[in-house]
Amino acid sequence: MCDLFVFILKTLLKPFKSRLFILSFFFFFIPISTFGIYYKWFEGSSDKSFLSYFTPETIFTFTIPLMASIIMEGVLTSTNKLSELEKDSAEFQLFRDSMVLSVIVMLFQAVLIYNSLSKDNVLLSLISVVVLFIFWILICSTKSEFSPSKRWRPTGNADTSSSSSISNG
Repeated sequence: MCDLFVFILKTLLKPFKSRLFILSFFFFFIPISTFGIYYKWFEGSSDKSFLSYFTPETIFTFTIPLMASIIMEGVLTSTNKLSELEKDSAEFQLFRDSMVLSVIVMLFQAVLIYNSLSKDNVLLSLISVVVLFIFWILICSTKSEFSPSKRWRPTGNADTSSSSSISNG
């Protein structure tokens, strides 16, 4: 079971090594996808504070489309990944266990969103946002465009050197 959590943690941290992922996450994904939460703040017609717009209903406008895209992307990438793995390998077993855990968490997520709306609980809504962020990052870690970036030299060029190209002669 510990191997499963190490696998998930490594997969979760992988996209943060990509400059493209970091830029798209902080400058596109968060501001644009959360627009349904804070758009009324721009009207300026009320004396409410910015944080008062974060209600379970407004957070719902963010969580449900995100959850739908995670499920669709997850199904597509997991079926592709499972077809590439050998059935007797340890990686296949870890991936299979991760998928079962993902389905359980998504079911829990649906119950969490329902409870946050029915009980008007912002804390439950924020917990669901954090869980969905984690799942979205895990899905992005499988995409090749978010693979770790090459290191850059001070000259601005990509560092293409590797230990295999160094020789003593």
